[in-house]
Amino acid sequence: MLPVDDIRLANLASLIERHGGQRQLAERLDKAPAQISQWMTRAPNSKTGKPRAMRSDTAREIEERLELPRGWMDQDHSERPVGSRPIAEWDGESQLPDTHQAMQRIEVYLSAGNGCSIAEAEPPAYLTPNVFRADFMRSAGWSPKTHFSMYVKGYSMEPTIPDGSTVVVDVSDQDPKGTKSQVFAIMVDGEPRLKRLLKLPTGAVRVSSDNPSPNYPAFDVGPESRKDLRVIGRVVYMQTKLD
Repeated sequence: MLPVDDIRLANLASLIERHGGQRQLAERLDKAPAQISQWMTRAPNSKTGKPRAMRSDTAREIEERLELPRGWMDQDHSERPVGSRPIAEWDGESQLPDTHQAMQRIEVYLSAGNGCSIAEAEPPAYLTPNVFRADFMRSAGWSPKTHFSMYVKGYSMEPTIPDGSTVVVDVSDQDPKGTKSQVFAIMVDGEPRLKRLLKLPTGAVRVSSDNPSPNYPAFDVGPESRKDLRVIGRVVYMQTKLD
């Protein structure tokens, strides 16, 4: 059986889809859009550093406001009759075959540069999902509950990740570890970026780009400033157009 935190996250994703997007659900719940975003990305608690989880009283409040049965948020609704499809596998126009599965696509641009002038002041909405073969997602260990796709805008990660690419982000992996840098989607000073992260022996995190141009210098975020660096998740896949 799935942990209740994962079940609530999956049910929240289905409610976002059902109500037409993240902002629309926030209005129905009389919540700030940022609150919905924090639940979906499991933003770390500022005091403990641990990913935020939806509290039981919050789940009950959602059920009451949306007139759902009490306990609905804590139930796994993935079981379904033969021939039906869960909301996560519905693209808004046609049902997907059993051989394919949808992945949520977030309306946000990850800046591959020194800043993100197009970063939205409000949390992103959810767009029509990307579709992958179900067996490919299983072999990769991907889950619609923990993996999302996002756009890339900028040149600092070239040639590895070109401008205009779409990346898949694993939001369950938010900890730079090991002796080799890995690519993460991050928030720095409130701006979404795409960078390599390497945890240093001092406890600091080195943030760097793949483009060797001096326009994209690396910088370190010390332990005392880690609250200014929020890791969204690790990039595990890239789609891009060939010229």
